[in-house]
Amino acid sequence: DRLRERWDCSVVLFGGPGERHLAEEVVATAKHAPVDAVGKTSIEELFSLVKRLTLLVTNDTGTMHFAAAAAVPSVMLCLGPAFFRGTGPYSSGNIALKPDLPCSPCPYSLDCTDPICKQSITVDAVEAACRLLLDEGPVPAELFDGVSVYRSGFGQDRYLEWEGMYNTDHAE
Repeated sequence: DRLRERWDCSVVLFGGPGERHLAEEVVATAKHAPVDAVGKTSIEELFSLVKRLTLLVTNDTGTMHFAAAAAVPSVMLCLGPAFFRGTGPYSSGNIALKPDLPCSPCPYSLDCTDPICKQSITVDAVEAACRLLLDEGPVPAELFDGVSVYRSGFGQDRYLEWEGMYNTDHAE
């Protein structure tokens, strides 16, 4: 809703058939109905839709890698074991939001009983990251309280690098 109100844009939900219940929750609670593509696309159709995006807000998904291949910038939410340096989008100009928690990223095998990382990345932080991707200038650092922010780019050696932007003195 926040993105739709700020930029008067369409919002599209992506996901697999097993995430239908999540899509239904989002659609039921949204003030502005998103386009619901969850479980409704083939791989080819998904890539075709992703290529048309201005930006993608995502966790660590295959859709994020489609966006990287199509030069669509992403805001990656590093939840649980997802770690931008290992599985982030392999393209320039993406933003990664990583909770400033000693357990982040956690091991893949961990059965977490208190996934506080899922509450650490706020709606304000996601909106601020979108503002950065859309070149709306600097954003106040307090919007990223509890979160470290990184931007991807390629170094002179042509390897992908992640530059710390906000709150990174407490991260990994």
